Amino acid sequence: MASVKKAIKALYGSKLGKILPVLIIAGLVTTASASVFVIYYGSGTATAQTNNVSLVVGGDDHGSACGTITPCVHTTLSGSADSAAISLNLGIESSGVPQPQTYFTDVLELNNAGSTSRTVTTSITSATQSGTFYGSLTIYYCTAATTNPVGDANCTTNGAITSDISSTTTVASGKTLAASGTGYIAIVGWASAAASSESFDLQCQWA
Repeated sequence: MASVKKAIKALYGSKLGKILPVLIIAGLVTTASASVFVIYYGSGTATAQTNNVSLVVGGDDHGSACGTITPCVHTTLSGSADSAAISLNLGIESSGVPQPQTYFTDVLELNNAGSTSRTVTTSITSATQSGTFYGSLTIYYCTAATTNPVGDANCTTNGAITSDISSTTTVASGKTLAASGTGYIAIVGWASAAASSESFDLQCQWA
């Protein structure tokens, strides 16, 4: 016991003994600080609303299934107006050069019922054919109504579809859809005599 007291006394009188209490206190403060933290909380509510932007059947629509009527376009919207099935009848190729083209200038519309503008990107995500050759099919996104999308400054396209498309091909990128504004999908083309049908998937992405 005496030796322990003697050792403590010797330690207390040494340089290490003088800084040891400081180290112990610092260690305690550090340990305490590492376990102190603050958490802020927030609460949120998700409300279900109808999207501001919706699809609308265009003015070129036949009003019912085309059947054998050619040329003809008929668009069927989903109940929520966020997807559409477009049916086209196109005249087949002839001996004329250039080929006669069918113009559908208002196939489908993208309507912004909101109070703020939106940015729209339109793409073809796939295209497939039945037969040996497409003919030609050109899809346009127009920021204003037109009677001829070819060469119209308000209309953008990626060019004619003449073969299968398996990767996304942009028709129009970053187009402004004004509040209470309308965008238009127009289609121009002709069908190959060898092709019985052509199908494509069109995507309108807005933010």
